Amino acid sequence: MYYVPSRIGAISVPLNFRLAQAELVELLQDCTPKVVIADSLYFEQARALQTLVPEIEHLIWADDLPAPDGVESYEDLVAGEEQDDGEGLEKLGSSDNDTAIIFFTPVAQQAVARV
Repeated sequence: MYYVPSRIGAISVPLNFRLAQAELVELLQDCTPKVVIADSLYFEQARALQTLVPEIEHLIWADDLPAPDGVESYEDLVAGEEQDDGEGLEKLGSSDNDTAIIFFTPVAQQAVARV
């Protein structure tokens, strides 16, 4: 899932589950995601973050277990409802100079840096 978002011009931002909620909110406010993908272990945390970061428009369930009511499943989304020939995909995708992924790393005394 790291590089797949770049196929549609999106940026992947993996999050460290060991960070405190306030730290995650700070990161999410910096990168302003529209979508957060989480499995069953972290879905409730993702749901709580969605209430604190209004830019998150969609939560996507990425687990083998059935998705909660009203939540889209990653597997259902990638399966699609219709046949997609991929026409126009290249126009959406990131180019060589676009950011494809953002990693946040801890630096001195609980601050976080974007790399």
